[in-house]
Amino acid sequence: MDKININSSGLYDLDCEFLGESLKEKAVACIQAQKKAAIQSYSSFSPCEDALDRVSESALNAIIADNIDIHGVATDSTISNVIMFGAKHIDKSINDHYVEQQRIEVDKIIKEKLLDIFTDDSGNIENQELTIVSSGHFWYPQGAFMSWHTNSQVPGWRVYINYAEQENQSFFRYQDDDNNVITLNDKQWNLRIFKITEQQPLWHCVYSNTNRFSLGYMVKIKPKPNLLQKIKRKLQALF
Repeated sequence: MDKININSSGLYDLDCEFLGESLKEKAVACIQAQKKAAIQSYSSFSPCEDALDRVSESALNAIIADNIDIHGVATDSTISNVIMFGAKHIDKSINDHYVEQQRIEVDKIIKEKLLDIFTDDSGNIENQELTIVSSGHFWYPQGAFMSWHTNSQVPGWRVYINYAEQENQSFFRYQDDDNNVITLNDKQWNLRIFKITEQQPLWHCVYSNTNRFSLGYMVKIKPKPNLLQKIKRKLQALF
């Protein structure tokens, strides 16, 4: 697995051998728990008839022409019809204890693996502090989408592990640094990593014509404090 320089940008569509069988098994267990917990939401799910239009290049051009920024589903629930899990700040989210426990098992492994992915200009990140937190946890049934958005209000690296029950029936689409719209069709397992900055938002969207499951993470990287800074922080805490 090639390293990702924390000072770089763009999107990385990575080889899923990196995930390993143990992580995949735990992710499948999480998916099964999702299906059970969301059976009522799934039975009442209505596919969006114009989903493909909402994730089209012309839809993105219209948004950009209007000079608006769509941060994501957390602040604008109208941009998606996905089934959400564990987002307690969103009314329609499913908050199930067993799903959460399965997600925690996946998170433990992926967090350890992510520490081995990133590097810097010197070839290591010994002087960097990585914070990895869970973010989006979604089920995209057939006819589900998440239209164009940037996540610009929460900058940092984004990581998504996706599982699609049928290959080439769903996709991740984004606009690259040269303003080209790129479509990445989903294999069964997908691992994609990209950087979000306030200055250079990365517009992206998702469409699914199959059952597609997504686990997301945010990776924030900052310099580790030196000894003097640590002492200063302790003194400030005391006084």
